[in-house]
Amino acid sequence: MKTNQNCSKNPRSWRRKSETTKDINRMPTDEQNRQGRIAKNRDFLDETHERWVALRNRDTTHADYREEWYDEQCGSCRFWFPLAGELGADYGACTNARSLFDGRVRFEHDGCDEFEDAGEWVTSSSL
Repeated sequence: MKTNQNCSKNPRSWRRKSETTKDINRMPTDEQNRQGRIAKNRDFLDETHERWVALRNRDTTHADYREEWYDEQCGSCRFWFPLAGELGADYGACTNARSLFDGRVRFEHDGCDEFEDAGEWVTSSSL
């Protein structure tokens, strides 16, 4: 008699078809998995935003924020490169070697003294 080499020789490890079906029915659907990832990602993105926005150099809500700084925000600097994905809508990396923030992730509405106008708001589609 020939045995199937893929089968376990231990009958206790064999599962009835009905048990396997129950396990499959308890598994989350692709949509449930996707929704779970989105919720976790949204929480992660919100937490990341809260941490990073607290690191601003210039805060538009402060009384000492100067009027000219509204036109000198990172999002319109020629050295600002937006991140990929959802964070890229608000955050980018500074690539200005003269800036204290070179190589750091910055909020698009932040700014520094080394600003150079790109002539438009920089987005991933404008690069």
